[in-house]
Amino acid sequence: PIVGFLGYCSAAVGADGRFYVFGGEGDTTAVSIYDGNSNRWSSGAVMPQGRKGHGVSLLSDGKFYVYGGFDGSALSSMDVYDSNANSWSSGTAMPSARTHFAWATISAQLIYVTTGSTSNGNRTSPEFSDTVSFDLRSGQWSAGPDDLVARRESNAVALGTVVHVLGGNTVTHTRHGAQRDSDDDGIFDGEDNCPLLANPGQEDADDDMLGDVCDDDDDND
Repeated sequence: PIVGFLGYCSAAVGADGRFYVFGGEGDTTAVSIYDGNSNRWSSGAVMPQGRKGHGVSLLSDGKFYVYGGFDGSALSSMDVYDSNANSWSSGTAMPSARTHFAWATISAQLIYVTTGSTSNGNRTSPEFSDTVSFDLRSGQWSAGPDDLVARRESNAVALGTVVHVLGGNTVTHTRHGAQRDSDDDGIFDGEDNCPLLANPGQEDADDDMLGDVCDDDDDND
């Protein structure tokens, strides 16, 4: 059965249609498997490295790639789980350790990892903006473009070949976008009532939270 509390675990659906849950705060080495047809949980072979705040991806070879995370310190290692053999092997480590990052998988071949931290506390530095990617065909990691915002505990989703990164935390616990100033008017986007047109005075005649400079109806008539 699944452990009662699995904060910061990671999960993915396998090629067999079962739901696989890896690690987490309740038991950092646990593998719990849910079969929807029988409505039952079972246990898989324990992970060789305990992890929480890590990533997991099912790739085209039918194996689960589990990477990064935290277990006393941030991890760079990767372990590979073969659900058919119920066994683990070592994968290629990430270029640097990180936890609480965002990740997404493209075409079951490429893993993208971005943002994150080396600390476990959710309001503690450092916070990363760099991106790395793993290619199953070469078995290697490579550097990618930086995210626009350094953050942790964000999420990512791949739509086609484009990875979208959403939300997250910064040390100052500001909302997404608060560290960017797209119109260079001295007001961060998260607080700017017209983030794409410069309006340093934040004038808003009709008090509708939309700045006059980008409000087609600034007198609310």
